[in-house]
Amino acid sequence: MYSQTGSGKNKNRYSNHSSRGQNSVNICLFIILSIALFFRLFHLGHQSFWSDEIISMVHAQKTVTEIIFLNENFPPLYNLILHFQLYLGQSEIIARLPSVGFGFGSVIFLFFCLRRYSIRRLLSFLPFC
Repeated sequence: MYSQTGSGKNKNRYSNHSSRGQNSVNICLFIILSIALFFRLFHLGHQSFWSDEIISMVHAQKTVTEIIFLNENFPPLYNLILHFQLYLGQSEIIARLPSVGFGFGSVIFLFFCLRRYSIRRLLSFLPFC
């Protein structure tokens, strides 16, 4: 039996292993997020606006009530975010920043989903997708 008031050698036998595992997960997360952010920001303003971006810019320049209530085919959340983002300017880079944020957030979400549920369990659902 281990004593509670002992020297503490056997108290946390697995704590060193657990902290090494957590450090490797943190390093892995940092590398994945760095790569994801790099590829999302690389040549962000290199090309001019595409047709869907022009349509989003036109809708984002409307008033907030028009964005919420008058757009039949466009969900208002992205246009609302873009509407307030355009106060910083109307360049290609600034207009594409909300998409960068959502894409970067999806990488973070996917990482934590994969960490929570093992790869084996997720791959078992792959034939059904």
